[in-house]
Amino acid sequence: SSKRNYAQYSKLCLELKGEKGGETVSISIMDMLDPLDGSASKAQLSLTNEWKLYEIEIAKNFTTAYLPKLHVVTQFVFGTEPQSIYVRKIQYLK
Repeated sequence: SSKRNYAQYSKLCLELKGEKGGETVSISIMDMLDPLDGSASKAQLSLTNEWKLYEIEIAKNFTTAYLPKLHVVTQFVFGTEPQSIYVRKIQYLK
């Protein structure tokens, strides 16, 4: 099984930028029981065209994820319009 225990972490930090600025992306994490229908909780971010560090509070934003048994530790969810984003860092913090 590929489950990982992330219960000790309180924040998910991502360093991101958009190609043009104004791009929106939702970030999600999922455990083994989350359905694959898009209903997992998400945090929506609005990006600029400069590198920016986004700190997402896990308990507040990912209420459907059971941290001791995460299956997807970072997922990027886009809308219907094509967008280009850049990722420099993904880090879990205690």
